[in-house]
Amino acid sequence: MRPARPSLALRLFVSNASLIAGLSFPNPSHAQILRENFWAPNGTVISMAVSGNTLYFGGGFTQIGPVTGAGVVVDAATGAAVQPYPSIIGSVNAAAPDGSGGWFIGGLFSSVRGQARNNLAHLDAAGNVTSWNPDANYEVSKIRVSGGTVYVAGGFWMVGGEARQGLAAINASTGVVTSWNPASEGQVLDMIVSGSVVYVGGYFSQIGGQVRNNLAALSTTTGNATAWNPSPDDGITGIAVSGSIVYVGGNFTSIGGQSRNYLAALSSSTGNATSWNPDPDAWVDAVAVSGSAVYVAGGFTQIGGQARAFLAAVNSSNGNATSWNPEPDTNVYEIGVSGTTVYARGDFTTIGGQSRNGIAALSSSNGTATAWNPMPGGAVYALGVTATFVFVGGQFDIVGGVMRSNLAALDLTTGLATPWNPQADDYVDVLEMNSGVVYVGGGFTAIGGTPRSKIAAIDAASGALNVWAPALDDQVRSIERVGGIVYVSGRFTTINGQSDPYLAAIDAATGDRITWGPSVNGFPYTILANGPTLFIAGEFTSVGGLARSHLASIDIATGNLTSWNPGANTGSITSLTPSGSTLYVSGYFATIGTETRHHIAALDAATGAVGPWNPDADGGVWVTLVSDGTVYAGGNFTVIAGELRNSLVALDPYTGEALPWDPQLNPYSSVSALAAANASVIIGGFFGLAGDVPRPNLAVFTDIPTATLLARFDAAAISTGIELHWRFGNPRQFVGCELERSAASSGPWQKLGVELSESEGGTIAMDRNVEGGATYWYRLRAWDGADKVTYFGPLSATAVAMTGGFALGRVAPNPSDEATHIDFVVGRKAPVRLSVVDIQGREVAVLVDGEQSAGSHQATWSGEGRSGRVAPGLYFFRYDALGQSWTARVVRTR
Repeated sequence: MRPARPSLALRLFVSNASLIAGLSFPNPSHAQILRENFWAPNGTVISMAVSGNTLYFGGGFTQIGPVTGAGVVVDAATGAAVQPYPSIIGSVNAAAPDGSGGWFIGGLFSSVRGQARNNLAHLDAAGNVTSWNPDANYEVSKIRVSGGTVYVAGGFWMVGGEARQGLAAINASTGVVTSWNPASEGQVLDMIVSGSVVYVGGYFSQIGGQVRNNLAALSTTTGNATAWNPSPDDGITGIAVSGSIVYVGGNFTSIGGQSRNYLAALSSSTGNATSWNPDPDAWVDAVAVSGSAVYVAGGFTQIGGQARAFLAAVNSSNGNATSWNPEPDTNVYEIGVSGTTVYARGDFTTIGGQSRNGIAALSSSNGTATAWNPMPGGAVYALGVTATFVFVGGQFDIVGGVMRSNLAALDLTTGLATPWNPQADDYVDVLEMNSGVVYVGGGFTAIGGTPRSKIAAIDAASGALNVWAPALDDQVRSIERVGGIVYVSGRFTTINGQSDPYLAAIDAATGDRITWGPSVNGFPYTILANGPTLFIAGEFTSVGGLARSHLASIDIATGNLTSWNPGANTGSITSLTPSGSTLYVSGYFATIGTETRHHIAALDAATGAVGPWNPDADGGVWVTLVSDGTVYAGGNFTVIAGELRNSLVALDPYTGEALPWDPQLNPYSSVSALAAANASVIIGGFFGLAGDVPRPNLAVFTDIPTATLLARFDAAAISTGIELHWRFGNPRQFVGCELERSAASSGPWQKLGVELSESEGGTIAMDRNVEGGATYWYRLRAWDGADKVTYFGPLSATAVAMTGGFALGRVAPNPSDEATHIDFVVGRKAPVRLSVVDIQGREVAVLVDGEQSAGSHQATWSGEGRSGRVAPGLYFFRYDALGQSWTARVVRTR
């Protein structure tokens, strides 16, 4: 059987760039910027390290390249993927040219170029998704186009809202399902249109209203089965038509009234088998005809009287195998012919004398592989062929790029691969950067073909292997270099043949084992050097003969166990991350110390006391990162801090609350590595989507979320003075604050004694000691428990002129996600202009423009701009009259 397969020109200045977000608006729930030009690997990323402008990463992969999604148009001459990439989410099983440079595609997918498409879609010649949208309710496995009709086969039972069991015909222009409805009772695996007949093969017992075993001819008009009935005794997997002959391949041993093993030629009029009989010794998956050659693919090793494995050409007259012999190393499932080129797709890694990953172009004269090599990063399921382009589809997300074995480096500016290519022969679990050296550990036994047992040192610039070569007998999981010593932990029990289980010290110059530290009775997943201390976490229950439940610390200088002893109820602690006096601990556990903490906790690094910080994840947290005041946590959870997050979250370091940032990884994903660089967060793991687009295993987000220090700070002139509002992101962070005022943005500043009141929105202050028409500057002075002072602002407001002058008044509600009202005063009849400008001073809307009568007026802004609804953010009302300008801020929250 076949195998399965601030620059503000207005009146707002910010003294600290990190406060721009805090002074303006809340983060939208899905606000992230994904680096789409960043290359990605075709397998899991387990570890990462950043040095300068280079990202080093390790894991289990063989290739890195541009992210295309599960299908791509490839140039038939060069093999280069053609942009724009379709960015298909899912898998592609079938592709057929539309005759105008575009493609009909089918498979098991949900989105194409960001547009919802269920299992069927059409791309025009420019790569755009058209409105053609038949909406099949399940997998499409085959597509054929004839005239204005698109025939599809698969596992669906509804197409375009119509009941269609396994077969359907669709209008190629409108996407409307036609009345053609053969209703197969079984699976259709191949079909071909020839004149007024659609030949279909597969595993079925009834189709087109008639009993037909596995092969039938259907009328293109009615969908009814014709009298043609070769009745094979087993499944049909490949069909080709040439003149009056129908070539079929499959698993059968009799067909058309004759004994035929797996391959036969049938009369298109009678259905009888001809005398043509290449007699392969195993099943046939695909058949294609070009001239006098019948190309056959399958599981055979003999065909046409010759030894031919998996792919062959046989003469259409006598059935003898020709000399054409590409010799793929395993199965071929589909064949396409264009001119003198034969395209093949399958599971092979070598064919035609060359390395090729699942797809190749072969010379029709001698069977050698041409230079054409798209290099898809995964399984290929679909092959569509024209003279100028080839559509390659499957279950992959990258096409092209370069080969990299378990270790790679990317330029952080361009997102492309660097030449660094050490080539580990097995997975890499850990990378540690130190003084121009990349220390790597894992399960490998060689780097670049040179023996290295589980640990190695590689030059960060050249990728050359260091002579440093300690030999460990099993996996290395964690590496820390301190001075001239490299500390390691893992599953090993010996170093250089000497017993030193699970935790050891190695001379950084010689690679010799150093006698150091207490013994542990189990495997530490992770170690962390933090000042004079080496923290360890893992499966042990004793260290140096003393009880330590999965967490401990060792004095680096003496190697002695310290008294630090938080204790955890499980050994699966996978990450230790320091931040000031706090040590974040994550993994799989339910308690730390005596406190309930699910999979993530914050400990006092000095005492081991468990802090109140408690995000409470519903699944394992494998890795944490602290960057720019935010705690990132990755793992395989779905809910954390009460919010839905697939495997990755940004947490407030004070409250443990989830920040609004959501990188939108796919369900059942996992994150095992995190890094920060160049105002970006880099994530690695095992996933297919990030930012809700195809992004396998490595993603870079450039909008680093931060815990908001100041969630709100604004000032507005009202009839009785100037009203100020502020609210801290974490009220516990500051123990006190004062409001200061000045007549100029640069000071001098004086403490302002004003009326204060509290509300759910924070603190409200009323400054009544103002003169109409005068501008005042305000700032907040806040201090924490360590007397560290932080200033927020300044910002300004102009008091309403109560003598009949021109002025802006109250803005309410503010912030707002609906309509905002702005009061303004016209001192005397005059032309005025009231507009809305963004933070860069660009005018986005005009509310009033013309002569207004004297008195109080009100305008309303619904959030609409010149090009539709504006994005959430900080905006300003600008009021111009008689050569003067006034401004007031407004925050749009959605």
